[in-house]
Amino acid sequence: MEKETFHQLLTNYTALSQEEALAILTLQRNFPYSQVLHGLAARAAQDNNLTDKEHQLHLSAIYSTDRAVLKTIMTALQQPGLLK
Repeated sequence: MEKETFHQLLTNYTALSQEEALAILTLQRNFPYSQVLHGLAARAAQDNNLTDKEHQLHLSAIYSTDRAVLKTIMTALQQPGLLK
């Protein structure tokens, strides 16, 4: 994944498509210790109603160093894509 594409995913984490969610899940498998990817994967799974959304949330909670930040990520209002 290109650096610019990853930056767009981070910037628009409240408006991820299902295709972007699957790309994040692939990155998560390739980099299993990344707290950022676990948080993004949990949010993307929730927003796209993926079957493993509960698992992703639990996994993200395990890797999270600050649960308040995780809560903020998970409860942020959905925004239309800012950069595309």
